[in-house]
Amino acid sequence: MRYDFSAPSGWTVEKLPNDGRGLVLQAPPTADPRERAALFLLDPLVPVGTEAEQLRQAMATSLSGIEVVKAGAVQPLVGAAYPGLLAPVRVRVPPSQAGSAAVAGSGPVDEGRVYILLSTPSDRLLIVFVGGQKALPQQQGALDAFLRSIRPMAADGMSGGPQGDSPYGSWGE
Repeated sequence: MRYDFSAPSGWTVEKLPNDGRGLVLQAPPTADPRERAALFLLDPLVPVGTEAEQLRQAMATSLSGIEVVKAGAVQPLVGAAYPGLLAPVRVRVPPSQAGSAAVAGSGPVDEGRVYILLSTPSDRLLIVFVGGQKALPQQQGALDAFLRSIRPMAADGMSGGPQGDSPYGSWGE
């Protein structure tokens, strides 16, 4: 199934680079790398095991080879369009692997990540928020609005929403 969403105001939407399967949404640019943020929307997953098991497995794969500074507990996600779980993680990565919080020529970068797994009637949607130390508090409203906006794509392939005429306004199979 394909899913549609409303991108937060001012955020850019692009396909994942290097033939990645999914989309990346970038918050508006900021001079302070601690405020930079991105959302990674990965292709829908076939449900395997419990939601918590599948979220933990996705996190283990994503965090392989990365220094985890602190991992929060898996907890229920409230207020999204679909029921789900989330797990916050703080990681330390070399600048070459850092996402939104990297600064050229700097040492290791602390990033905050929030792994989110939503359960739809047919799929599970993996979404990862990545940002600098100040990003989540500043972007919490945008993240919440985005999670409430996710919906199945209409049968005709058009959502009728603000992203309906764009190939980047939806993701999935």
